[in-house]
Order: sequence, then C-alpha cells, then structure tokens
Amino acid sequence: MAQLTRHATAKPLMSCGRIYDRASADEAILDSDIVLSAKSLLLNPDWVSDIRNEKGLSPRTNEESNVAYTDTPLP
Repeated sequence: MAQLTRHATAKPLMSCGRIYDRASADEAILDSDIVLSAKSLLLNPDWVSDIRNEKGLSPRTNEESNVAYTDTPLP
C-alpha cells in the first residue's frame, strides 16, 4: 500500500502495522518517510534499546495490547 501511495503523492508518508523488529522497520521505511510502531512501544518499554541491539522480537497480538488498559502485567 505504501508503494502505491508513494507513486500517487509527494506528501510525507507514514507507515504502520506489523512493525515489531529491526527488519520490519527497515522494510517499512523503504517506502515511507516515518514508521510508526505503537503496539511494540506500548508493550515493550525497552523496544528502542532492543532494536538498537538487534534483539530478535516477535509480533504481538491485538489481544496482548489490551493489557495496557489493565493492572495485569504482560508476561
């Protein structure tokens, strides 16, 4: 979708969704100006550090995101 949008406009383009590790962020930035990763940041306060250290990270589910609105910590 980002590639199609890039060809249709010269305006800044943001991409989001399924960006959870260094590889997925690097891939998304190829066709975007800004990459958003709200769920990964919400569920992992060390996400930026983990990315810098090239730690292997897994995608999170939408159900796991619900923990942000409870008192239950994420395992």
